Amino acid sequence: MYNCIMGWLKDLDPPKAGIVPRHFFGGALATLSIFVDETGSFKGFDPNANYYGLTLLFHNQSESIELELDRLEETLRHTTYKPDTALHAMPMIRREDDWVGQTIDERRQQFSRLFAFLRRCPITYQSFVLRQREVLDTNKGSNELKLLKRLTREVSLFIQANLEYFTLFDAVIAYYDNGQTEISRILTTVFTTLLFDVDFRPAAPSDYRLFQAADMICALEILRMKQADKTLTGSESSFFYKPQELKKNYLTPLSKKRFKG
Repeated sequence: MYNCIMGWLKDLDPPKAGIVPRHFFGGALATLSIFVDETGSFKGFDPNANYYGLTLLFHNQSESIELELDRLEETLRHTTYKPDTALHAMPMIRREDDWVGQTIDERRQQFSRLFAFLRRCPITYQSFVLRQREVLDTNKGSNELKLLKRLTREVSLFIQANLEYFTLFDAVIAYYDNGQTEISRILTTVFTTLLFDVDFRPAAPSDYRLFQAADMICALEILRMKQADKTLTGSESSFFYKPQELKKNYLTPLSKKRFKG
């Protein structure tokens, strides 16, 4: 049995692992979902580590993704995907975590299914990718604060530049897994200051396919910068069979989903 809440179909019982909450078409209010994902850490900065990424994925709840969710679930049944796990892009690429024992072809199948899903969904996104060496400060102990200020400023400037779009919505729901307290601080500071009626909801990646799509976008935007810098690792390069595949089949199509206001 389902109940309509703020443009979502929510199971009245607590969601089970692997169950994806469903959207419905329409709703009493114009509601914007924002799924937030990050790659990298504020802790233990390493001058050679490279990159930090933050992605905001936007979905107008009045635009249904029900058919795309069904299509994704059906195509995943024909892969080695484990239903109780979330699809995480970087572990798939690097053969880590739940993908340790899987072949490259098995991992590529799951990766391509999720990418096809996000391409077909009526979503947009904005990513903020930083080279850590450009953020690092020589003054010991100041790096976390410097990264926090830089990301807060960039997210704030983006929201301010597009306030006309965001004010079209009666409500905003921000989904984040509370993985890093610094990101929670940025969201609270910027969203509550600039946006109207923001509802912050902790979310597990396994419960939302759009959360997993945000994770994939964040990973691909990191790979975009790494490819430009010629710093792709061996596992990252080999996952994409041909040198041009990453750009042609993933990065170029993904660019069409960038937020345009």
